[in-house]
Amino acid sequence: MHSNGVKFLLALKNASVLKKEIVFFYYNNLFLKLAKVLYRTGLIQNFCIEKKHNKNFQIIVSLKYSFNIGILNSLKIISKPSVSLFLDYEKICRISEKNRVLILSTNEGFLTSDECKKRKIGGKVFFYV
Repeated sequence: MHSNGVKFLLALKNASVLKKEIVFFYYNNLFLKLAKVLYRTGLIQNFCIEKKHNKNFQIIVSLKYSFNIGILNSLKIISKPSVSLFLDYEKICRISEKNRVLILSTNEGFLTSDECKKRKIGGKVFFYV
């Protein structure tokens, strides 16, 4: 399971609740993939990778707010190490997300439900906002 991914998402949610503008993380490929999908869906304002002075990299995430309320405040993690929810293509098509973004972990990486519908694949539901 992606326990580091869960920690990354919870840190972003907590920073959003505390109205932080920028959050720093150590570089991790999983963090980078999650930051890319969050940016692609418009849930974060921006992210960048920066090299620190001791040859380590860090990911800097700029959070997004709407009317002084964090976009990630309503983030809910669905799949946990003890409970996993898998959806195939037919079940994803039946779900109607009104003002919600559903992120799935697939064999092609982290994808939104709309991208899964276009590619006709299913996966494990990771979180939604």
